[in-house]
Amino acid sequence: MKRISVLLVTLFVLLSLSITAASAARATASRVTASGSFTTAPNAGAFASYAVIPTGKGSTAYGPSVPVSLSCTAPPLTNVLTNSGAALPLGSVGGSGNAQSTITISRTATSTTVQSSEDIHNLSILSGLIAANDVHAIVTSTATPTGATSTSSSKFSGLTIFGVPVNNNPAPNTTRTLPGLGTVVLNEQSGPLNGSDTTSISVSMIDVHITLPNLLGFPIGTQIVIAHADSATQPTAAGAIAYGFYATGLSGFSLTSIGPTATAAITCRGGSSTVTANGITTPIIGSTGNESSSASGVISSSSAHAASRNSTSNVNLLSGLIHANNVIVEASASWNDTAGGTRSGSTVFDNASIAGTPLNNNPQPNTRTDLPGLGYVIQNEQFGSSNSSGASETVVGLDINITTPNNRLGLPVGTRIFVSVAFAAATSV
Repeated sequence: MKRISVLLVTLFVLLSLSITAASAARATASRVTASGSFTTAPNAGAFASYAVIPTGKGSTAYGPSVPVSLSCTAPPLTNVLTNSGAALPLGSVGGSGNAQSTITISRTATSTTVQSSEDIHNLSILSGLIAANDVHAIVTSTATPTGATSTSSSKFSGLTIFGVPVNNNPAPNTTRTLPGLGTVVLNEQSGPLNGSDTTSISVSMIDVHITLPNLLGFPIGTQIVIAHADSATQPTAAGAIAYGFYATGLSGFSLTSIGPTATAAITCRGGSSTVTANGITTPIIGSTGNESSSASGVISSSSAHAASRNSTSNVNLLSGLIHANNVIVEASASWNDTAGGTRSGSTVFDNASIAGTPLNNNPQPNTRTDLPGLGYVIQNEQFGSSNSSGASETVVGLDINITTPNNRLGLPVGTRIFVSVAFAAATSV
């Protein structure tokens, strides 16, 4: 997608090569599994709507609604992934519609195909100023021993803007003026980007930008994306993400979650990202100082490597119960066609303590300390896996769990607070 960056749960969530005929034959042979299926790393995602609405203190995001996603670094448990529901959560953009999100994977001895689609029926947004009987975003990516390609067959049915019928098959990236509001891009596409064994494409059927004062009450800078689908395939994949702070389960407060903060992430194709932030201060939980995150990845036809790192300073949480001058976590994962998958992770504390008791600067993985009257905290939490197809590693510097009801801090049972998190994954399929 050209104009927005959607961080899925996902994250996550989460997505090029010319080689000689001899090496292509070797790579192809290595990507045919014992079952006889041609293997490559498919990636796809779809959602019904996503909106970013500026507020006096920043912005509020709604969605993505009805999401479905396929991680390129984890083989799917099923060949069909689906989700359905209301297209526009909470009526956040003044409209309605029903949505179906679908990802389908097909493998044969000579090809891998992944298709992503988003279908919305009876769409109405901006109080009916944009409407359609059906919005159909569909993209397909296919890889074979001789190449990789992507296509879009997306279209509208019964599309109207300000009550006037509009071409149901607009050219890619068609921009139209919305009088008194701003602009809308129809059939917004990125790609297809095709290589010898890598391909990708994405489409957002409606992308609204509010640039003018308006009677509907939407702030200037509001963006509304409707019906998004993306798909890609590549021979290997590398994924990584790191962030400094995340709190969830805060039911009963004005915010149910805080963060993730200072989030750095890469797509399945690798690359690098570095993000720094000033940290957070909240009377509910406490504060952190400067946060710095990085993520990187490199892929080829026969190998993949990913790494991530976070450093969070001046940690002071739960009324001073947990303190650290600095927390540094690192995670890495690699795969190659001879050694398979490998992984590693580490956590380093600087002058850290819990309830006044100093912590080991290099604690053993998954060290648990009880927090009387509150719950417990795990230091240097590590988990992951490695096998012949790939590897993944997650490292959490501090994982705080509130398990005691009616505790002295007033935090609800189920609250979890993560400080300094790093994830990395590399895979061949």
